[in-house]
Amino acid sequence: MAPNTTQSIELALIVGCFLLGLMSTIADFTELDKQIAQALIDTLRALRMEHKEAYLPMGYSKGEWSKVLSGDKHVSLTRLSRMPMRFIAEFWPRFLELKAREFVRQVMDDAATERPAKSHRESSVA
Repeated sequence: MAPNTTQSIELALIVGCFLLGLMSTIADFTELDKQIAQALIDTLRALRMEHKEAYLPMGYSKGEWSKVLSGDKHVSLTRLSRMPMRFIAEFWPRFLELKAREFVRQVMDDAATERPAKSHRESSVA
């Protein structure tokens, strides 16, 4: 076997791991978008607002709004700021709670990844 073959296999494995990591990140954002969409729906229900009262001030078309609510499209915070203050006051705590949970999950994932790496380094030094 030529030495180049081993390097090609290693490169393919590295690229494959990178793509899997990228796909899992995209899946995480999709889940977060769905949670944000649910928070938007819950806020509309709590305030007894029609969907039209939400997507028109934000400048979304009906089709774009349905994509936001399905989690296929990110909600724009700039557009969200165009909403009446009562909507923002009701939605914002829900949004911050979602973002805080996402941040804590990422920190815990990073810590779980760091712990085995640190343990491996400590055992190899000893």
